[in-house]
Amino acid sequence: MQNKGLSCLVVGFLFVTVACNPISPENGNLAVEPAVTIPASGVEQLPTATNLPKPTPAPPPKPTPEPTSFLLNNWESIGDETYGMQMAIPADWADMSGEIQLDTTALKSPVGLISLLATNNPRTGAALLADKDIQVGAFAAGLVTNFEAKADVPVTNLSALIRHLGAENQVVSEIMPVESGSMMGAYVDVLGNPVLFPDGNGQNLVTRVYLFSQKVGEESEENLQPLFVFSTPLPDWERYLPLFIQMADSIRVFDLNREVTLSEGRLLVAGELEPGVSVNGRLDFGVKDVWTFTISDPVYTTITLNPAAENLDMTLSLFDPTGQTLSRIDNGFAGDIETATDLFLNQAGVYVVEVSDFFGEGGSYELTLSQSETPQFSGGGYIELGQSIQSEVQPKSGQYWTFTGAAGTLVSIVLAPDVNFDAVLTLFGPDDVQLAGLDEGYSGDAEVLSGFELPVTGEYTIWVGSFGVNGGAFTLSLDEGGEDTANFYDAGDLSYGESKQETLQAYEAHTWFFEGKAGDEVILEVEPQDPALDLDIWLLDQELNRLAAQDELLQGEPESLRMVLSSDGQYILLIRDFNGIPGNYVVRLSAVPMATPEGRGMMQYGQTVTGVLDMKHTVVYYFEGQQNETIQVELLPISLESDFALTILGPNGRSRYQIDETATGHPETFITVLDEDGMWGIVISEFFDEGGDYALTLSRQ
Repeated sequence: MQNKGLSCLVVGFLFVTVACNPISPENGNLAVEPAVTIPASGVEQLPTATNLPKPTPAPPPKPTPEPTSFLLNNWESIGDETYGMQMAIPADWADMSGEIQLDTTALKSPVGLISLLATNNPRTGAALLADKDIQVGAFAAGLVTNFEAKADVPVTNLSALIRHLGAENQVVSEIMPVESGSMMGAYVDVLGNPVLFPDGNGQNLVTRVYLFSQKVGEESEENLQPLFVFSTPLPDWERYLPLFIQMADSIRVFDLNREVTLSEGRLLVAGELEPGVSVNGRLDFGVKDVWTFTISDPVYTTITLNPAAENLDMTLSLFDPTGQTLSRIDNGFAGDIETATDLFLNQAGVYVVEVSDFFGEGGSYELTLSQSETPQFSGGGYIELGQSIQSEVQPKSGQYWTFTGAAGTLVSIVLAPDVNFDAVLTLFGPDDVQLAGLDEGYSGDAEVLSGFELPVTGEYTIWVGSFGVNGGAFTLSLDEGGEDTANFYDAGDLSYGESKQETLQAYEAHTWFFEGKAGDEVILEVEPQDPALDLDIWLLDQELNRLAAQDELLQGEPESLRMVLSSDGQYILLIRDFNGIPGNYVVRLSAVPMATPEGRGMMQYGQTVTGVLDMKHTVVYYFEGQQNETIQVELLPISLESDFALTILGPNGRSRYQIDETATGHPETFITVLDEDGMWGIVISEFFDEGGDYALTLSRQ
């Protein structure tokens, strides 16, 4: 059984523990528009642009009646009303729309989020989603954008969009008008793909860009437009252009809204954030809100998320312009304010802020973005009861966080440091007298002051420092009360294939610890031995991020979790009874481990080895390394079809570096300084799991 207030109680235990019509399937024919050719003036922009079509005059296509079917023989459709758009693709193409994630590095368009994505085959799709250069193949994408377009002037709108993207020098054709149903539009051909790759990637591509806008009298209040792109490498442009034209003719647009569908669920594109301005949002049930902001120069940024309802357990995530996750904050109780302070953003571009609720609940919230040229919280600041703050202590320093409390109030303070930060927590009273000091654990261990009664009314200070000279990131949570964090029990360690029995005391939570590796698919099961027990379970990583929670069944019934681990490290399983009653249970941990690399022996400096990597396999070579040695590893594919990757293992067997920077058929090279003595490992894998011949060279600089 689930309960809206569950997170408030369980998180307390957590902190202590870690001390139009749709396309029809009929056959039909599509009218093929004349190919828009590229003027000679554009061809001169690239030495190889002679591969592009010869310029010939082409009048604008005239509107034609809509055919009864928009599918060519054996073509399929992607998208529908829920996406706001639809398009036909060849039967041998792959619909990758369901694979899009908010943090997909290749898909961080500055003008909107992608709803539809199709590629000529899954291999192209996998490379595109991994932000790899596309050497062969083709792809098409559909976006919903709120670019300021005006009705009935499609050519002007597209010209303005190209200027907005800074791609005027990439244009290699005239802008031509088109019409699709109730939508008027225009298209243009450009070098590269400035819509999807604003950072300049994909320079080997040629792209046709379509922007549609509504007719006068049919404008929506939100001023949303559909935007489509069709791309292929320059040598393949003439071959794919007729196909792109057919696909574009099949485009159908429905009622657009700000919601898009990604693999992680429904997202609402809520709007733009401005520094110093608070915005009010409302989550719909099962939907995540997405806000964006843009920077041009490095800046320190603070983001605060304040839920309006106490049952909301909100998560705040920040993604940089390349799609990398910079911060994910969900450290407080339900109803708590989540704040990330002084995040140093040094990459120009569009940043994405995602707001969600852990249980998918709906409700209102306030979101505030603050920016400055210098850190505003380097020495600390003010923290409220019911607030969780993410910050960072610099080496040889500390931070003072103050709050106001009334005499007799019970407070709980949880300091959760980064895995390499050995944090110290000290509480001072209004008279600056020390009331409590905690340094109970090692690096990464939480410090918890639970149910502390404030002796007088006044302003209290929490000092966060380091046991040594090193600083580190941390999360500080302050809440009123103490019962929720009082009873816990370290139940011990679990290994794959192991089953153990334990007894819960009244209002007690149990924590189990296990080691996992990236790629392991784990299955966690808890079975009550007493029919009155209603167990719920949580899975957390070593940085205290909640990965999953389960409480679907009734009293006396077992609960289970199944997921693939994303990284190496320690994981935490939290078990409690929903009603706090005592009883016995059995916990089981099983897994389908990641395939172990095949050992290929030892290597010496200056040695080159050749080998064959089988499909869906990995291999590992070992070498003896000394601290402070500078090494170079080069992996050369023998076949132009192979896309190899390197993983460097430390002496403890865990992944230290992962290298996959180049495109198919190109070598991977990595240089680093070893930070300890021991036997290091070099793991070879292939991005598409297709294997291939290789040559590996290890040298000392």
